[in-house]
Amino acid sequence: MRILVVAMFEGVTQNPKIMRILCDEFEKMGHQVIRFFPCSNKEVFSEKLKCKNDYAVYMPLLSKYDSILRQLVLNRRSFSGLLKILIKHPLFVFEYLLRRFSPIDDLIGKPGIVKREIQKCCKLNDFDMVLVGSNPFFLVHGVSKAKCNPLKVWFQMDPHSNNGMIRKSKLNRESKSELYVYKHVDRVFVQPNSYKEIIDKYELSIAKKVFPTNFPLVIPDTQVNGNESFFCSNTINCVYSGALMMSIRRPEYMLNLFSQFSNRSIHLYIWCNNLSDESRAELISLLPSNVTYCGTLPQNEMQCVLAGADFLVNLGNLITNQLPSKLLDYISLRKPIINIYKNDKCPTRDIISNYPLAISISESEDINIAASKVEHFINENIGNRVDSQIVSNNYHDYLPEVVAYNLLSKIL
Repeated sequence: MRILVVAMFEGVTQNPKIMRILCDEFEKMGHQVIRFFPCSNKEVFSEKLKCKNDYAVYMPLLSKYDSILRQLVLNRRSFSGLLKILIKHPLFVFEYLLRRFSPIDDLIGKPGIVKREIQKCCKLNDFDMVLVGSNPFFLVHGVSKAKCNPLKVWFQMDPHSNNGMIRKSKLNRESKSELYVYKHVDRVFVQPNSYKEIIDKYELSIAKKVFPTNFPLVIPDTQVNGNESFFCSNTINCVYSGALMMSIRRPEYMLNLFSQFSNRSIHLYIWCNNLSDESRAELISLLPSNVTYCGTLPQNEMQCVLAGADFLVNLGNLITNQLPSKLLDYISLRKPIINIYKNDKCPTRDIISNYPLAISISESEDINIAASKVEHFINENIGNRVDSQIVSNNYHDYLPEVVAYNLLSKIL
């Protein structure tokens, strides 16, 4: 097969990593893969043009516009903040208003650009399939609008309109966009925890092309040199790595839990890559003395930090249709895991139940009882690791080669 894979491959989050892994597995299976790169950096764009297996698209305003939109969101309650943005970026504001009209957005909006470039790429190459990963949603929205012959397949990593973070004022519009995508792609692969919700929501013509899949993130023989230079000396090092989304994944219980330990050498280090200035200041104000906020790191460096930690900490979401995919990275490293969940139906509970070196704590549990349990778990398991064969057996359906094979078997 010739496969065009559309994704933001270069980010530090899990989504680009997932798409890179799938591409590698398809190539190992003997398929030809061409990567579709939307680039906001001209140097990256120039480099990608040199590679015969890439189709690079230059979108110079991509990062700038996203940055301005973030500023608008952060300042929506401040009249003076909004006024400064309006004065500083009048052309952006003008275009932003124009894009409220669908025909204009189709010409100058990001989905419209992706649509035209996909059509152009498919004319130049005889593809069997266009596989698009989310996020960002504009990629799959653009692919769904493209008029081309290959099968259109959406590998959905997170729900879009019902992700718990979209404002009510945008919910109706985003739901319509998501429905359009479901109608105009040929296959949709979703995470098991959101599968039933989706097939119950949509009519049969849509539901029959939706299939459950898993994140291809469990690699039991992962070998990473641990980096302990980020940690204080003489501490038991616990690490939380991942996003903190204040609407669905807040850290207060986790921070309170660590503040209760009688052994003050147990220290939590937080790396988070998505905080606004306001959220970062809020987080720092909540930190007890044995918790440190460390900012963000490139993915390869973060893996070294995780490998150097004694314990790995995971936070579940308030909503149940999203899985914190970092948990599967933790499992790959085979280290002891402390899982904190907010909802009794949290998918992390099922996943972690097959992992022999973990403890799961509900945020509804009394904090003193929970702290006693976790501290005992830490004292009993420092230095322990799970055998790689056990991880491979227990998480067979999350192995990259298995996910890639199962995905293609439902398409061919």
